[in-house]
Amino acid sequence: MENEEQLDQDEQQGEIAEAYRAAAKEMGRDGELEVDDNAVVSFGSDPGAYVAAWIWVPNEAVGIKRCDSCERTELNPPDEAGWVETCDFDTLCPECAEEAKEDEVKGDVQT
Repeated sequence: MENEEQLDQDEQQGEIAEAYRAAAKEMGRDGELEVDDNAVVSFGSDPGAYVAAWIWVPNEAVGIKRCDSCERTELNPPDEAGWVETCDFDTLCPECAEEAKEDEVKGDVQT
């Protein structure tokens, strides 16, 4: 009998947790704040619960530069380090920027 009561309580807790997950998903913003189907739900003494979620943090928010060509990544490179933002929204590390510049010059010479 005790085991059946425990199973009923566990099932009810699971249903309640699922209701919190569903509400959290409605509150989320696709690509910015997302909730997994099996997200952890932490019940507290206050009326409500915490639901684990993923929040998107763009590289710019923490000062990370990532080269779109070679995938080199640096945290807070100095402004004079030679990173280049191109007109098509790519970011190039100093080496790839130099290579692109050389390729551009070669292309100008060949035409």
